[in-house]
Amino acid sequence: MCISYCHKTKILFDNHADCETDVCPFANPIHNGPCQTCQNRQGQVCSLTNTPLPDGGGCCHWNVAFVENIVVVIPAMVAPLPMVGFFDRVKNVLPADVPRQRHSSGKWFIPSDFLSTLNDLGIKYQRINEGLIVDPEQLILAISEPVIQILDRFGVPYYHSSAGDDAAPSTLLLDPGDLSLPITFGLGTGNSYH
Repeated sequence: MCISYCHKTKILFDNHADCETDVCPFANPIHNGPCQTCQNRQGQVCSLTNTPLPDGGGCCHWNVAFVENIVVVIPAMVAPLPMVGFFDRVKNVLPADVPRQRHSSGKWFIPSDFLSTLNDLGIKYQRINEGLIVDPEQLILAISEPVIQILDRFGVPYYHSSAGDDAAPSTLLLDPGDLSLPITFGLGTGNSYH
């Protein structure tokens, strides 16, 4: 299993598995933006994935800026990894009948019909015209395994940073450049249209 950093959604993912629409709203066969107009195109290669361009159309990371700096690791970043059990544990936080979908902001979109459910559970939300937006951190409270153990289990290289105070908790950091490049275009692997 190779773990990559998604430069669009800012999450870690297994780059040999198909991207799922319940984790990422861009994991579908329809992408706006052809490779011909993408800043990541270099000849017939995508500089973001270092792979040949898709056979047709575009991909999920059209014109995405490559993250070249260190990022802070948060639970929402590791939750979608396989075997972390994110979706099973989310069901323990939200009833199974509450539909949820990744919003383009990286947060969860939940229909307004479930406002009272969120209020009853004490989950904070933001209202938008289409419904409710919930910070994934609010739903990941049920992940019992510490983030550092998840990173270790998947062999993800990380760094510790603290405020210099021994009493202050250490912040986990990672450099996307230390991870393998993504090889998927949203669904599946290889260089077909996705």
